[in-house]
Amino acid sequence: SDGRQLDVQAEPVALVLCSEKIREDAERTLAWFREQGVRCRVISGDNPVTVGAIARRVKLTGDHEPVAMDARELPEDVNELARVLENVDVLGRVLPDQKKAIVQALHTQNHVVAMTGDGVNDALAIKEADLGIAMGNAAPATKAVAQVVLVDSKFSHLPDVVARGRQVMANMERVASLFLVKTVYSALISLGVVLTQTCRAISRISALSPSACPRSFWRSRRTRAAIFRDSSSAWSRSRCRAASPPRCRCCWPLGCCRRSWAGT
Repeated sequence: SDGRQLDVQAEPVALVLCSEKIREDAERTLAWFREQGVRCRVISGDNPVTVGAIARRVKLTGDHEPVAMDARELPEDVNELARVLENVDVLGRVLPDQKKAIVQALHTQNHVVAMTGDGVNDALAIKEADLGIAMGNAAPATKAVAQVVLVDSKFSHLPDVVARGRQVMANMERVASLFLVKTVYSALISLGVVLTQTCRAISRISALSPSACPRSFWRSRRTRAAIFRDSSSAWSRSRCRAASPPRCRCCWPLGCCRRSWAGT
């Protein structure tokens, strides 16, 4: 910048290499997520070439070459953004608002999104995601909006987090199925008791009400009438035998006094 030039006779004596430090467990953790069918993407504010090189070293996409893209070329429309993201694995030069838009675009494709980050610029996307994960050394604002905080900032704990979540969901399904079976059995038993009591009530009503069971009612009524006729006939015969013939002429049409008349 000051117009000075290097000496053409100068010889290099050292080489300084600036490189990002990659966590030892990063590659193993990403491989586990690939086996579980989870697609991982890198969204960073750094240069897309640098981020793409790091993604290549940790084998973000396995044996395939990760596709990197500059976020300044992303469309603003959410639906168009969702279409572009289907073929992109690494994004560089991403702004905080763009991170939030990326999460929203993935939601339009019915994806369940988890977002990890440690900076303030990740807070909007972490809050928008279905599961926000903040590192232990993250900014207070980022940890405040996250659902999970990795206290020791180790990325390798995420498989344990997923396993614990699956265990909780499995236990909830077992308890729900148990209560469903108990509810069904209770409903069946209650229905059986109600039907039994109803049948007993109907049988009692049919025995007492002529409209409920006419045949049984009239059968019982004929039986009572026959018993009454037999008892009244026996009573009239006994009275006629004890009475004198002139006083029993009134019973002659009934035919009950013939024996008593014949006996006298």
